[in-house]
Amino acid sequence: MYRTGIGLFCVSALGVWSVWASGQAVAPAESETEQSITYELLINGESFLVEGNRVVKLRSEKNPDTEYQVAVRIAPTQRYRMPNLSFAYERPAVIQRDPEDGAGIVRLIHELGYTMLIHDLGGTLDEDAQKQALAILTESVANSFGDLQASNIQTGAPHSRKFGENTGLGNMIRYTDAQNVGHTCLVYVLTGKGFSATCVIQYPDADQDNVLPLVRKTLDSFQAAS
Repeated sequence: MYRTGIGLFCVSALGVWSVWASGQAVAPAESETEQSITYELLINGESFLVEGNRVVKLRSEKNPDTEYQVAVRIAPTQRYRMPNLSFAYERPAVIQRDPEDGAGIVRLIHELGYTMLIHDLGGTLDEDAQKQALAILTESVANSFGDLQASNIQTGAPHSRKFGENTGLGNMIRYTDAQNVGHTCLVYVLTGKGFSATCVIQYPDADQDNVLPLVRKTLDSFQAAS
């Protein structure tokens, strides 16, 4: 089982968490203008340029009697690939990469107000390494909320979960922010065949019913990079 570098992971993950935690409630930036994206379609060897989210009719230059009715849309479910794993998420959401770490740590921000901080750890962690990573990360995350003037910080007990074909070891942290709004933070160490990752999820308590099905879908979708 993969154990090398667990100490380095703890230092790296905690540093990234402390930097990104302060932006926990920041919503995705809106574009200044809504502009259509132009796509190139290849049909039977012919190239066509079409705008997204529109149904258009295209006439073949090779066969003038042939006409195609097409539409190009961005699928609501997207898959994001990291060095050792990939996962699916629901739009509208944005993915931010940590500029110092490269592709190993990403932050998913959804317009519902929840965030997921995902750290690609590499190979499969054994049980002892999972417990060590969870304990250190849980303590750091809880302490960071205190630094952000949160109150009523409560940490639960570690528990095991199953996500798709993968196993997860997790913990729950509840707190009240400086605006007296209740929040929940879920901390997980996920491991599967050929990969392992941590995932720190935050959301306002009032949004739980809407957020948890989307979060569960993402966690169930984790798999080794193909």
